[in-house]
Amino acid sequence: MSFKIVEPRIAFFHGLDSEYPSDKTIYIQENYRYHYTPHMDYRNDDNLFEKTYQDLLEFKPDLIIGNSMGGWFSYSLSTLLNVPTLLLNPAVQGRSIAIVKDVVTRQGDFRPKSMCVFGINDDVINPYKSIDYLKAHQSLENMVFYIGDFGHRLDAEAFDRYSKLAIHNLLQP
Repeated sequence: MSFKIVEPRIAFFHGLDSEYPSDKTIYIQENYRYHYTPHMDYRNDDNLFEKTYQDLLEFKPDLIIGNSMGGWFSYSLSTLLNVPTLLLNPAVQGRSIAIVKDVVTRQGDFRPKSMCVFGINDDVINPYKSIDYLKAHQSLENMVFYIGDFGHRLDAEAFDRYSKLAIHNLLQP
């Protein structure tokens, strides 16, 4: 017997130095009753990763969505929690700051289903190097890649489209 998640529990992590709340944060808050959308102080909070990990253990998300630096957080957390991810231009390589050491070293053994979206015109995170990183560190049978005609920032329409596609493809049996 299969089931359908009617109201998914969504965790969303914005990018480095994004305004808070960002348009993507607001979209999640307005469209999903069960959400975890914290402000992420990547530059100054030395315990950010561990606090976020503990919060997610309690929140129990069905899907983790991360944009840029939030994509790196999402990827790392998914390997510990075995939760599917939507990674948007994830900073899995080429990060502009040396963030909390825990983030770099806290990888788990899980390789859950993931949908990765890259902008072909991204001038911040090189999409091809990111794909190579993920191919080397992730089970490819659990991963789908999309490359769109945009840069590092996704507009609201693209975010809506990829979010709905991830929920449909990653959370349905």
